[in-house]
This record gives sequence, C-alpha cells and structure tokens, in this order.
Amino acid sequence: MSSAHVSDGGLLVAGGAAFGLLALTGHGPIGVVRICPPKVHAALDVVVALCLALAPIIPALRPDATGILIAEFAAVGWLRLTTLTRFTRPVATTAAAAPTPAAEPSPPSSLGTSAQAAIDAGARRLGKEAERARRAWRRHG
Repeated sequence: MSSAHVSDGGLLVAGGAAFGLLALTGHGPIGVVRICPPKVHAALDVVVALCLALAPIIPALRPDATGILIAEFAAVGWLRLTTLTRFTRPVATTAAAAPTPAAEPSPPSSLGTSAQAAIDAGARRLGKEAERARRAWRRHG
C-alpha cells in the first residue's frame, strides 16, 4: 500500500464526501437514509463524477498533478461503476409471481427458454461430475 501526497487536496476531499453521501442515500446495501429514488441516484452519480472530472479546470479548485490524476481516475471509475449498475429491479412475470402448490412441480413449459437451457446445462454438468467421482472412487477404492 502506498500513499500520495497532494497539495491543495480540498477537491479530493469534497469529491470523496460527495461520493460517500451518494452511497449513504441510495437504495443499496450501505444506504442508510435512502432518500434518493434509483433514477435520481443514477443521474446524481453521473453529475458528481462529471463535476469532479471538470473541477480542475477552475484554478481555485485545482490540486497538483498527482491530485488531478487521482480526481480523474476516481471520476472515470465512478462513471464506469455507474454504467455497470442496474438501478431498477427486474419485474417478476405473472407466471413466476403466481404461487404454485408445493406438491406440484412446475411443468417445463412454464419455464422460460433461457431458464430451461440453464437447468439442462446444469444437469449435464452434474452428470459429468458424478461420472468423474464414480471413476475416481473405483480407482482408489
């Protein structure tokens, strides 16, 4: 672990405080206050990251070269994180949302094609692993 010494690092402290405030007010696992709806949170993420990236243009806010690099990397990283985050939760379909009796297994026709393909692939892999275990048991047993 290393440290970077930055002169005039107020911009970095303000950016860190803004990102921390966004994390605490969102609907995520560390959201404490949860006052930001997901779409507003996504927009604020982009605005704060762009403000941090553009702030070194203003001479009064400009840190030294190391501070500028840190601010730019933090802004780009935060924008990348924002673009990879799904801010809306998937809506359950009516077939999946309807309760089914525990005694009746769901027929394969009610599963989606991707779910059925995943089940089939998992079953094939389980069969292959079971065969490997059987061969190893015979070899060493």
